Amino acid sequence: MKNAWLKSGWGIWAILCVIGTVLVTSHWHVLSDQFRLIFLDVGQGDAVLIETPENHTVLVDGGRDERALQQLLETRGYFARTIDLLVITHPDADHIGGLSDIFRAYNVRSVLMAGTKAPESETYQHLLRRITKEGSTVIPARAEETVEMGTLTLDVLYPSGGTWGKDVDRQNPHSVVLRGTFQETSFVLPGDITAAEERKLVRSDTTLEADILKAAHHGSDSSTSTAFLKAVDPEMVVISAGQNNRYGHPAEEVLQRIQRQDATIRSTKQEGNIDIVR
Repeated sequence: MKNAWLKSGWGIWAILCVIGTVLVTSHWHVLSDQFRLIFLDVGQGDAVLIETPENHTVLVDGGRDERALQQLLETRGYFARTIDLLVITHPDADHIGGLSDIFRAYNVRSVLMAGTKAPESETYQHLLRRITKEGSTVIPARAEETVEMGTLTLDVLYPSGGTWGKDVDRQNPHSVVLRGTFQETSFVLPGDITAAEERKLVRSDTTLEADILKAAHHGSDSSTSTAFLKAVDPEMVVISAGQNNRYGHPAEEVLQRIQRQDATIRSTKQEGNIDIVR
């Protein structure tokens, strides 16, 4: 009886429906016409996923470990395996440690990075070899560089240039800073820059105003200065930090500055993934 049912048209149709349901469920967000800005919960680290209505995918940093890959698979589904643009803000382990896993699981078409040297970091050297092996197109990140993906525009605000191949003492001050726009929504992703770099941006004629700001350096007191907050004037500030992290991020002083700016505070430490849909 069972074999007869499978051989019948109804049996085959039922199996196809089940398979189709699984595929659609795994792809539902990829096929939607929405813009998504997702601050992934990767513990004490950074990883931001951007998805456009045209099915472009951007990943900014990849956290410290395999949690970034796990979050990507759960968020994007197990069948969507292409990242159109990977942005490496700087070579610190809590921003790049999970990227080798990403490269093993995804086809990374292009990489935007400042290109500073970090010879002491085996994690970074391994990642550079992986980028070469993958054959990804490498785009040097310099101020005034613009990447357009359909309705999404990404403007590089910092660094100003001269960082490619440069051996630096500290990586944070050379982080890639992005300002993104999608229709009426704008956001600033400043990596781990400090207040000194924030002052440079405020003094420049760069457009900083945005609806959403990711707090630099996980809410460290060395960043997210009052002057920078006033210049960006965000409605929302997102902090990417881990539970019970040993640095005490986010700093109470930073939270007070944001509150004085009358912006909403959201944190992966408290909420997990923060998914903003437009």
